[in-house]
Amino acid sequence: MKKSRIILAITVCVMLLSVEMPLQAQRFANRVFDEVSVVHGILFNRAEDVAGVMKDLRADFYEPYHDTMARRPMVITVFGGGFVAGSRDYADMVAIADTLAHHGFVVASIDYRLVPALSISPANMMRGAYMATQDVSAAIRFFKAKSDHYGIDTTAIFLLGNSAGSIASLYAVFMKDDERPAEAYLGGDLGMLDDSGLDISRGHTSRVAGLVDQWGGVSDIEVIDADETTPVCMIHGTNDKTVPYTYGNSGIYAIVSPKLYGSYSIAHRMDSLGMTNYELHPFEGEPHAFYFGPRFKIIPDKLDACLRITIDFLCRHLPE
Repeated sequence: MKKSRIILAITVCVMLLSVEMPLQAQRFANRVFDEVSVVHGILFNRAEDVAGVMKDLRADFYEPYHDTMARRPMVITVFGGGFVAGSRDYADMVAIADTLAHHGFVVASIDYRLVPALSISPANMMRGAYMATQDVSAAIRFFKAKSDHYGIDTTAIFLLGNSAGSIASLYAVFMKDDERPAEAYLGGDLGMLDDSGLDISRGHTSRVAGLVDQWGGVSDIEVIDADETTPVCMIHGTNDKTVPYTYGNSGIYAIVSPKLYGSYSIAHRMDSLGMTNYELHPFEGEPHAFYFGPRFKIIPDKLDACLRITIDFLCRHLPE
């Protein structure tokens, strides 16, 4: 593993929305650390992809440099890429992790198994999404097991996903083992949601304190049940053609992917069940992953808007 320090690396100025929050959250509402330390390449899972190739799955761990707090809230970030592409090194993943660490959170930016190009099919896309969900679970449980080493408050672990990463994160929060998709049993049973992971992760749960879903969705809206209480913050452009804000085909993957229920439909489902543990932030007229401009260059004010919402949500859901 390689260790490095980021000094004033990718800086996004975050101003907190005016809200009431727990006293300890005041530390996390503002940028209070000048430097961030990063440990690269922490192995948290080893598992076969849909082609049967064994993959080492790793995480980059960001923390405030010279932090004296013994137990810090954690955010696990999950990149997007349609389950066929993507990396924890994406510019937005680095910028989000760096910003949150400057605010006092610790962050793990994680890998998950991708579907190889030659293995893309409708069944494998569903299997790949399920494997990604297992990998998110494995990461949660790994960092709970290593909480003493990394200084993590296990009651304050959050997920933040983008696109496909949000789909996997939504399923990690809402899916139960008896709600696994039929494809999880095809070509060999992939096992239960918490079956994947290193031995050290066994016995730990994948429950989290909250989820920030950026332009994600689900293919089966009925996995969301009234008894599920994990707080969810949804950020979504209303003109998203990749993961529809409402319901529809999944953009360029329409031929091989199922239709998806986007954030509006998820909110409607939760309303119909009498659930109040969510917030929806629609961005009118914005497309998919709207903080990216041409050539995937980040648009700072749009990323900043998402980060303001994110940090506000995290601070309001920290344990007392």
